[in-house]
Amino acid sequence: MQRPMQDLTHEKNRIRQVEGELLPELLKLSSLPLYAKHVPKEHPPARLGEIESYERWLGVRLPGSYRAFLELHDGYDELAFPGHMISIKGAMPNGYWYPYIQKWKKSSAMFGDGRVIDGIVIANLSQPNNWVYLDPRRPSKDNEFTVVLWTPTETVEFQDVIEFLEDCLNQCRLILAAEIKALT
Repeated sequence: MQRPMQDLTHEKNRIRQVEGELLPELLKLSSLPLYAKHVPKEHPPARLGEIESYERWLGVRLPGSYRAFLELHDGYDELAFPGHMISIKGAMPNGYWYPYIQKWKKSSAMFGDGRVIDGIVIANLSQPNNWVYLDPRRPSKDNEFTVVLWTPTETVEFQDVIEFLEDCLNQCRLILAAEIKALT
């Protein structure tokens, strides 16, 4: 059963916990020359009216984990290592990311991957065709949408936005371990 709109405390606490582990790792990475431009930058929270307007535009209610994220941060530069969690404004018409998202969806569909057309893009992974989206046609657990990390060569699926952020944390740790090993 879906929780009431205002009760996202559990999801927010989980996001804060993951961020508490992820941010120090991202800062360590950004201290390395190869990753110097990947400095995380928090965005302010989305207002409830912005979230509701976005949901009306999408024609769907956002799942709890993503709503909770937006209530904490309306976008977050470099949190989706090696890319950005996209703001509501950036994903909507006239937003910075909107034309790139539309181009990617059209070219993907043209080359036979129409699954992305209905996707709600939440992150760009710093490459022209590397995106993360919520798939509203594929529920996962607890009224969540499957989160899909899409690249031209593979897709990786997650149960919710929090699991995706946990994967970002794991990727950072793997890269840091490899960098440390290379230095020794």
